[in-house]
Amino acid sequence: MTKAVSLMATVNWSIGGRMQTERRLMLRPKNWLSSLTHTSLCQECTCKVDGCSGFAQTELGTCRQVQHVVMSLPVELQAIRAFARVLATKDPVDLSEFLRQAVGVDDLLLLTLLADVWEPTACQSLAAAFARLTTPYSALQLLKAFERAAREIGATCPSQGYAPEDVRKSHLKILSIGGACRHFGLRSLGKRLKIFRSSGANEPAAARHRTVALGLDAEALRFTGETTVLQALIDHHEAVGKKSWIKAKRAASAADVDALLKALGEFVFSRDVPWSLAWGRAAGVYHGDHLTRKLFLTLHDKDPGRWLLNASQLEQTGPDQNGYITSLPRFCKDAQRLRGMFSPVSVTRLHMWGRLLHFAFEGTKGFRKAFCDGHITLEMWQQATDIAEEAVGHTAHPQQVATVCMALLRGDTPEDMDMGHMFYSAKDRKQKQKAEA
Repeated sequence: MTKAVSLMATVNWSIGGRMQTERRLMLRPKNWLSSLTHTSLCQECTCKVDGCSGFAQTELGTCRQVQHVVMSLPVELQAIRAFARVLATKDPVDLSEFLRQAVGVDDLLLLTLLADVWEPTACQSLAAAFARLTTPYSALQLLKAFERAAREIGATCPSQGYAPEDVRKSHLKILSIGGACRHFGLRSLGKRLKIFRSSGANEPAAARHRTVALGLDAEALRFTGETTVLQALIDHHEAVGKKSWIKAKRAASAADVDALLKALGEFVFSRDVPWSLAWGRAAGVYHGDHLTRKLFLTLHDKDPGRWLLNASQLEQTGPDQNGYITSLPRFCKDAQRLRGMFSPVSVTRLHMWGRLLHFAFEGTKGFRKAFCDGHITLEMWQQATDIAEEAVGHTAHPQQVATVCMALLRGDTPEDMDMGHMFYSAKDRKQKQKAEA
């Protein structure tokens, strides 16, 4: 084998082998790299500088090194880079509403409870009730706040459920993609706080005014009037939470990620938190990780430009269930390269968008191949986003956007698209037709 052929074999293997051979490539002398000029790898180069040959220096490294990293990224992270200008202006409906309402809440317990409620309508109602609380608040006051939120978000009755066009149902459908709504949201939190319980079919008539229908399936739930868990949380907040919140804000003012996460963890992951809440950190449990990510963002987003987060810190600031951050080559795990590689998307959203785009690739037939073949451009993703958001009335899920992209690839115009068929189940469409008739 000649030197040139051997060289190509090594580089091609480095694309699949990622970290180990990337290190070998970077440690070779520069004259060794120069023999790559005009090889087949140049076809993958996106650099437009005349005479570059893949070795122009950028803030992330040479063009060739960056291209090797991009080619080895999971498809979800490649999609974040491709659609960065659109994704940077968006947050999912639950996160955007939480961050909007969290501005007026300066209490770690109330913020944590708010972070556990995904539905935007319930988040608004609870935040308004929390704003009216006086310190110190009681378990009974928290109970009344949750009951009020449940009545506002609940369906009219279990037999009817939500109308297909009801924005509350649209929110629930988006939040249930991937099954996560089973563990989060007002219904789940209420059961874990033991303030709701499933209502039996033979409930006495006198108790019916104490019931509410929650969830996509409009499950009938009865208010229990129970405050034991709420009181335990208040006691934990008095003993630990108030001090933890002071330390967390102090750490945030210094942009100290490790100290901030430690302070939040003292409250969320404590053994004194009632076990029914499932906030603890254990094998296969990432509920508390989601909460700390949201709490972290309330402080981070006040002045995001001051924070520089490397890959190790990102793994701590949110649940990385699919291992997107850990899959990054060592070459781009430092803070500056991470920021540059995915700009203008905030690196604090990498876990989130990676997971949501995963649902788009797995749940939309043909979308993965269309993206990998280069058919899903930034312009098409922007157009599909606008169409989907007009149809649902709020920020669309990437899986819904991917569905519209595939319709555009088939040559459909927005007028041709049957949004009811694309975004509503057969049962929903039938119910909607009956209501319109």
